[in-house]
Amino acid sequence: MGGVGSTLGAAELASPSPTQPNSSASAKRELDGDFELIDHANGSAAAEASSHTIHAGEGLVRGLGHTAVSLKLGAVGAVVALLTVPPEHQHQLMVALQVVIGMVMLWLWCFVLPALRRVTEAGRLDGDEAAAAKKGNPDGELVLAADLPGRIDSLGAPPLARWGEPDGRSFSLRGRSYLSDKLKVASDESLFRLVALDFFKFADHKERFGIASRPDNWVQQANAAARARGGVAPYTFVLNVVIPSSVNMAMVIYFQVRREEDMLSDRPEAKLLRAFIAGDTAYRNERFKLLARPRGSALLRTLIGDKPALIGRKLAMPYFSGPNHFEVCVDVTSNTFAEYVTRVARDAVATNMSLDLGFTIEGRCEEELPERVFGACHVNKIDLNASCVALPPRSELPG
Repeated sequence: MGGVGSTLGAAELASPSPTQPNSSASAKRELDGDFELIDHANGSAAAEASSHTIHAGEGLVRGLGHTAVSLKLGAVGAVVALLTVPPEHQHQLMVALQVVIGMVMLWLWCFVLPALRRVTEAGRLDGDEAAAAKKGNPDGELVLAADLPGRIDSLGAPPLARWGEPDGRSFSLRGRSYLSDKLKVASDESLFRLVALDFFKFADHKERFGIASRPDNWVQQANAAARARGGVAPYTFVLNVVIPSSVNMAMVIYFQVRREEDMLSDRPEAKLLRAFIAGDTAYRNERFKLLARPRGSALLRTLIGDKPALIGRKLAMPYFSGPNHFEVCVDVTSNTFAEYVTRVARDAVATNMSLDLGFTIEGRCEEELPERVFGACHVNKIDLNASCVALPPRSELPG
């Protein structure tokens, strides 16, 4: 594996900034397409019907909140008015109240009811998924953590039955001819294999970033052990999701390359990966695409959405590069609405929601297509409060 680490390390230090995104009209069109699931048992594509993005969820939450506030204020105002207005003006007051009630009903009809219909439709789809699950897994094979080859017994790992690796081929991404036909195809198997998952909490919120660079993290310990043997540890790609929490929580997902030749090849995904690691923050933010596949209540699916997202446009994303690893930090706390939705989802994960998280690097020209899933992780009803392991400040670590 030494070739991978040395090649990517040299790219980080010496490679020029990648070419900026293609500026052609076709490349500028919709960047976040619909999300599909591939049923390998039947060999057919089953399109997920929910097309709601985070903006649709934002409208629903804010709309319901505004409705509640308006009704409360209206009720208080009506009671006060009826108690204080002279009898000769009560008729005019009743007319005014009828107008206000009519406006509220119109608002509910035009904005809230359509959102509720979408939630109802999502709930129907959930029922269809449950029925399909009885006939087999519609999302491809899922390998639980206990059966993962090369799994690392890391410090903050949740119970092995609660996480695993979904089949990368169950995601549908941009095909080779996407720029002309907008078609998405089943990805190849993920470039990286899942090897570890940690949930950590910290006293200081600044400690949540660059976790793989900590001396007490297994990535650094593996590198040190390999150097002692005169070798090089496998290259590790780390996805660190900073979760809104009073205890400064982070979910850290670790991936390692399946085959060294895949990293060093001339295939589009290998070139994109090298360009991503060597690129600057602006380039990385424009290319890193998160694939979220929520399972659970229809409301949560509506709030979170199920479309690929270029999250660097909405969230702060610090990057950390080491001699033999690269860490992408997704700071959910940097966006108010994303923080709210994540808090809702975080509480639901412990009760009734499963979630697949994958990522890729967006291809925008023919030379960068087809896209491929780089890595994916499945979490299932994890009690985050119980699973989180407290880490000490870096200043207290030896050395």
